[in-house]
Amino acid sequence: MKIAVVPLFIILYALSAHFSEVRGKKSNEKKCTELKGFDGDSHTEGCLRQTCKNGVWRASLEETVCCYDRQAYTPDTTIIATTAQDGCTTFSIECRLDGSKAKMIIQV
Repeated sequence: MKIAVVPLFIILYALSAHFSEVRGKKSNEKKCTELKGFDGDSHTEGCLRQTCKNGVWRASLEETVCCYDRQAYTPDTTIIATTAQDGCTTFSIECRLDGSKAKMIIQV
């Protein structure tokens, strides 16, 4: 009896491993773990964009926001503004859209 049960468990284990691989979008696509995703999927949090490539999440800077002091700022916002002691001179850093990329612009 023990001899017949062992091959049955081996067959069930092999089938479950096979079907867990088939559930993805394509059989040759690799799945990212941690944050679930498939090859080419991306996820943005603050200044960082994570993209799933070959089963690994790869970080890059998000180009549609400005990053200053580890904070993300949307285009058309003032990041920092300061007035000099003379009360006349102002200095600001603003986030502006340049085509499809956000850029920080210094205004004096």
